[in-house]
Amino acid sequence: VGYMTFSGLPPLDPDHRFQLWIFDASRSERTPVDGGLFDVTGPDGTTVVPIDPKLPIREAKAFVVTVEERAGAVVSDRQHIVAIAGL
Repeated sequence: VGYMTFSGLPPLDPDHRFQLWIFDASRSERTPVDGGLFDVTGPDGTTVVPIDPKLPIREAKAFVVTVEERAGAVVSDRQHIVAIAGL
């Protein structure tokens, strides 16, 4: 488990949350692993997010943040990507 720090994320309405996705080189790009849901906690759009993969990760190659419905998504349609970080 690790942490990621995000800054400058847009405010969301109460019906939505951010969701972190982990792309694992050993899995299909169509099915990234859910890394957890989060809200922005800092007044300037900054937040520290614990990485909480729902499946084991062998070789992380990228992280993506999407905006999803409040309960999150099992598989994101990736229509609302707000951040991408490669390794």
